[in-house]
Amino acid sequence: MSQPSEAQLEAQFIMQSLNNQPNTTAQPPASWLDNLELASVIISVGSSVILTLTQQAALATIPLSFTAAINLANRKRLIAAVMESQQAATAQLVVQSQQQQQTLEAQRQADQTRLGAVGAQLIEMQGLSTAFSQQLTALDAKGTNIETVLDKLREIDRFTQVIRTNPTAAEPYFNRGQVRQSLSRMEDNRLAIEDYTQAVKMAPGMAKAYFNRGLIRAELGERRQAGEDLRQAAKCYFDLGEMDNYAEAKRRSEAIYDKAESSRSDGDVATVETKTESKLLVSDLFA
Repeated sequence: MSQPSEAQLEAQFIMQSLNNQPNTTAQPPASWLDNLELASVIISVGSSVILTLTQQAALATIPLSFTAAINLANRKRLIAAVMESQQAATAQLVVQSQQQQQTLEAQRQADQTRLGAVGAQLIEMQGLSTAFSQQLTALDAKGTNIETVLDKLREIDRFTQVIRTNPTAAEPYFNRGQVRQSLSRMEDNRLAIEDYTQAVKMAPGMAKAYFNRGLIRAELGERRQAGEDLRQAAKCYFDLGEMDNYAEAKRRSEAIYDKAESSRSDGDVATVETKTESKLLVSDLFA
């Protein structure tokens, strides 16, 4: 159930105050002055009648004056009693108003505390939602990666079946080597080198097999073998008339040589034999 608003509480407080306010029109408790006033009225009336009948009218004013004095005193008492009652009611209203204000303030503070707790919970839920979304994204990415790997493993198996049926064909070896190379794992790169080796064994002019094997060997740090493969790939591309591929193979082989020379120049000692061997390798690259 929802808490009553501040305006509703104030309205309830006013209605309760009006219901609890004392009735100022009610007669105050009877006192000896009331009894004396009634007796004086009776005596004054009786005395006035008697004195009038006995022709002593002047004396009739005495009890009347006494009665008027008692009535005036009684009126003052009544007025004082009414004022006292009103002051007590006003004081009670003030106390109730203060209590009501304290209650409203306590409720306001409690509401602010609850709102702060709800805000903190919302922030926490937003953080959990963000983390959950990130986890879902990561899982989706992993699922996609796993599915891609499975597809490549199926391709490897399919090319293996082709090789079994036709072990002298170069293309199945090359295709299987490409799939293994795309997995970018050390063991798969080693197997890819074996596949490319079988491919060039079956087809010595297969430039793309030399080129891919050279790239893998360069990645594995086998610079000399990588340079030889890229040199052979450039020759095969030149013989095939594929000049763009020839230029790319040449560029990569020269980059491998430059890197090898740079690493040697950074060392403290470089033997003459090593330098001569490097120069001979470069001079033979595209002879």
